[in-house]
Amino acid sequence: MEPITIQNKSNDGKISVENKTVKMNIILATSGFQEQEKIIEKEDNLAFDLKYLEVDGKITDTIKAYLLMTSLPFVINSEPKIDLEDVWVEKSSCNKCRTVVDKKYAMSSGNLNPKYFVVGDAPSDASLDKYSKFNRAWDIGPSSKMLRLAFNGVGIYRSTWFANLLGCAVTNNRDSYQREIKNCKEFLKQEIKQAAPENIILLGNHVANNFPFEKQDFNFEFSKCKVYHPAYFLYRGRNYKDYSDYLRNKLEVSEGGGSSE
Repeated sequence: MEPITIQNKSNDGKISVENKTVKMNIILATSGFQEQEKIIEKEDNLAFDLKYLEVDGKITDTIKAYLLMTSLPFVINSEPKIDLEDVWVEKSSCNKCRTVVDKKYAMSSGNLNPKYFVVGDAPSDASLDKYSKFNRAWDIGPSSKMLRLAFNGVGIYRSTWFANLLGCAVTNNRDSYQREIKNCKEFLKQEIKQAAPENIILLGNHVANNFPFEKQDFNFEFSKCKVYHPAYFLYRGRNYKDYSDYLRNKLEVSEGGGSSE
């Protein structure tokens, strides 16, 4: 496999990266999350052609910045365990719920061979109009930004898969209903089964209390770590560094065999 090659920065302040494995160019903005909305339209056009971003060799600062910014799935020097045909294509045709804002499924994304598996409640309805073809979970908005930056601060961002109990957004970002969770349960189970993560991170009390699985539902060992939702820190005027410190402590307890409740 040929590595990704970084081309020179162009006059418009962007960097062109050529992944010869998939024979296409990806335009990377260099100003972090301020440019993320502009990238989404480009990503929409690449999503099913690219499938995942394979990174060979050294992970450069530019690639790190890209992985922090993008919502496309990727793997780093490994084979993907998660099958996008299952977690993207099949779920996108679901129409069971009548109580969601949009039947357009928000696709989970992140590292396709993850150590950590994040579960939130449901996608934000505020971000739906920013997408043209594909919604992606934990992509836009203050909580998503806080979560990504905090995970990057802990050093686990590029080892994480980001998902939700529900695939579709709900009215006014309310808590998900039991019947909605039940409708999405098998989709989420398939995702977790394929990912076989070492640690499942549950965001907030509602998710922790309504996570529909026990360890015996899977044939692999994993830890569960209940943490505050990033919005908890945002509402209190805290920044992502505070959230990083909190997450680091919770994960140390969880991975050390203690209770993270």
